[in-house]
Amino acid sequence: MFSAEQDERGEHDPNDVTIGVDENVYSFFQFIVPSEKKKEGKGVTMDILAARFLVALCIAMQLLALFAVYQSVVLKDVKWSKKVMTVGGKSWGLFDTLEPGCNDGGSLCQLDAVTNEYTCAPPSVQLTGRWDDLDTDGDGVWTFEDAQRERETLQCKYAVDPVEVFNVFVNILMLREGLIWIHPDLRAGKKIFKPYFEYLKGDIIMCGYGVVDMCPNLLERGFFNAPLELNSSPRVGNTTESALKYCKRLLEEQGTCDQLLPSTYAVWKKEGIDQCGDPDYDRYVFKHPVDGKPKSLLKVDYNARQDYEMFQTPMYFIYKSVILFIWGLVILSELKTIINLYQWVFYFPPAGPCEYVDNKQIKGIDRPHRITNFLIAIERSFVLVMLCYIGTLFLLKSGDYVDLLFDAVALVFILEFGEILYTKAVRRQLQNQVGELQFMKFQGKSFSTYLALRPGLVDMIWIWVFMIAVVVIMHWYYSTIVYPVFDALQCTCLNIGDNCREAKTFNYDFWYDYWSNVVPKVLDQIDQMEAGSASEAQPIKTLFHHRHHHHLALL
Repeated sequence: MFSAEQDERGEHDPNDVTIGVDENVYSFFQFIVPSEKKKEGKGVTMDILAARFLVALCIAMQLLALFAVYQSVVLKDVKWSKKVMTVGGKSWGLFDTLEPGCNDGGSLCQLDAVTNEYTCAPPSVQLTGRWDDLDTDGDGVWTFEDAQRERETLQCKYAVDPVEVFNVFVNILMLREGLIWIHPDLRAGKKIFKPYFEYLKGDIIMCGYGVVDMCPNLLERGFFNAPLELNSSPRVGNTTESALKYCKRLLEEQGTCDQLLPSTYAVWKKEGIDQCGDPDYDRYVFKHPVDGKPKSLLKVDYNARQDYEMFQTPMYFIYKSVILFIWGLVILSELKTIINLYQWVFYFPPAGPCEYVDNKQIKGIDRPHRITNFLIAIERSFVLVMLCYIGTLFLLKSGDYVDLLFDAVALVFILEFGEILYTKAVRRQLQNQVGELQFMKFQGKSFSTYLALRPGLVDMIWIWVFMIAVVVIMHWYYSTIVYPVFDALQCTCLNIGDNCREAKTFNYDFWYDYWSNVVPKVLDQIDQMEAGSASEAQPIKTLFHHRHHHHLALL
């Protein structure tokens, strides 16, 4: 291209285009064909065929590399995102169209578009907070008939069979028979009275924390403070050890939750472990709220959540923006080369009948060479579009600082396949022969004469365009992917977050009230039910006693 100093002196027309020999197979093909035709006097030589093969090979290799990156990295990340979150019951991801429908249970979390809250608990746990969906007639009793009647609706909404959940509740309550009285209708698997449901709610919700590593986290959050302070729940006890034992007995492998909850719970738990990544432990000291007795424990966090937390730091945001900006400049350089190739195809003079090269300078090209280069320009344009699209997504999903840097280098490496093939596959003698050819100069068409005369201004415009593009892309990526996935991971892995329904519903206040007020209250209600059942049975016993004596008298 022409320089700014030359433009200012008026030595060059703004439409002048200059194309020199670059060290890549595309430029090699541009120059070697007319050179060989002049040298050998024929349109097909081994060097021309080799140049065509190298161009085709380069494009095929670039497309193969991009396809591999897309399949193994970009598409894999999209599938992972779908497993983390759904919106409105449909999978959420980069390429999905959201439509209403049933929850297929394919994702760990669902986003309520109305409340902007995530629910990431297993389906059976979600039902524990929705008594009104179970007791549809409002009589305070969830019957087996209710579960059957609402089976299709609830299964569509929560991706779990309510009849199976009903039986699970009955089975778990039967395990508590040593602690509470069991109603005959409950024992028969016919009815679950609301006091039993409220009593069992704590166990089922506790199953929603997934793994036994979460037990120290729950102690730190104060979820067992009420029974430790008030000794209000025989299940939990009033010591740190008894609270941990209660929690671990529920959440351990093949524990109560694994054995009794529906199969959807096992699937949810396995998916949660896979999506949250490797655990990371920190030591802390828990002090009993009454006697202050300390106990050293390990609270858990998970790598996937930590990674998305790191993504939100200002340093990482700026670092990734810089990498994207540099990547944009690389794409821009390739784009300018392809534009010049189009200009050369459309505006370079045609060859004379017998002359292609004069004193090492190509004066014209024939129609077959022009058409071939036009097709190459289209193919290179397609490769560039795919490289820009897939490469940008690839960099956006890249992990830590070092991974992001190496991923950027890998993308540039794909772009440099043409240079590598030329330097390594073309013999040195032929490289020197092509390198001796002079620049090809011709009159092209500029988009704007004003801008063509001010290349420095054009450079500044491109810089600002790419800076704005980076800001827009980063804003889109963070608002549609990073923040939602981070919220979903927080809710799934640790049951925390301002937008997590379970974290807001089953918080410290809920658990303190549950252990200190709800549990004693429902125990009293169950005792009253037992007393009422005994009083109903008393007249039957008296009548039987009277009939027995009357029968003896007759004898």
